[in-house]
Amino acid sequence: MNTDRKPDGFWKTLLKIILPVLFLTALLVALLVERRLHPRVVIPEENRHRFARVGVLIDGTPSIHDDNFAVMKKIVQEKIIPNLGLSDIVLGFDVEPGFSFQQDRVLGSLDDSDQPPQLSKQLRSKVLVAIDPKGSDKGAARNKVYEVIRDLKPCQQLMRELRNRWSQRVAALQPKREKGSDICDPLRELARFLPAGDEPSAERWLFILSDLQNETPGKTSGETCSTEQPFPPGTQIIVIYPWGPNDPKARAASAFWQDLFAGQPVKSFSFSALPGTTLLRPNPTAGLESTLPIP
Repeated sequence: MNTDRKPDGFWKTLLKIILPVLFLTALLVALLVERRLHPRVVIPEENRHRFARVGVLIDGTPSIHDDNFAVMKKIVQEKIIPNLGLSDIVLGFDVEPGFSFQQDRVLGSLDDSDQPPQLSKQLRSKVLVAIDPKGSDKGAARNKVYEVIRDLKPCQQLMRELRNRWSQRVAALQPKREKGSDICDPLRELARFLPAGDEPSAERWLFILSDLQNETPGKTSGETCSTEQPFPPGTQIIVIYPWGPNDPKARAASAFWQDLFAGQPVKSFSFSALPGTTLLRPNPTAGLESTLPIP
């Protein structure tokens, strides 16, 4: 007689214990694999819902003074460049006594040589649909986000490298020692640049970091600085200057750019009154970086 044989009740009890444990273990592994393959993607609410053409003018001429110029460079590096991204187009100049397109160009270009990777029209549309917070089918929307992340993966490293080059270029700018500043000519160039492009719905932004003292011989800040064509309607025009709003220089600058922009709304900030977070809203693809563990 075999006394080692376990009674049937023992095995039934053991199975009742083991099977739920195995089921829960398998479920946990499945959840971990799903989370690994499809992590939660947080798209910043402040993201733009359109791509943008962005103009930048930064003034390091003697009237600005070296310490103010250092602050201006930091503003461009921390509040503008990080929020430029895929399919945006940018053109930025450094103010000099006399304007030269090639020598004064700091950011971007008129061709693709110094621009972010440009997405196809189909992929741009796909991105904007994927990040639309009004999407009703959350499951489908999530899958679209993952698809977009995979589609953008080859471009993201190129974009990071380009931002680094731009930031280094701005950091390398030196204050000018030669007197004079031609502000009007680079602004005219930006007025031609902003309306261009094959994306009529793109946002338009213009950032001017300057005291707006146009002191080139033959052109003074008291004269009208006009452009051959107006800046596009709806352009977000941001003027940043180094002194407070009650300074007499601020009033002179205000008269200067109000005439220049033909009555378009202009937001002006002194250094001390800058927004705490950002100036340019983030690119629509912010939050979709390819560093996520998505194959």
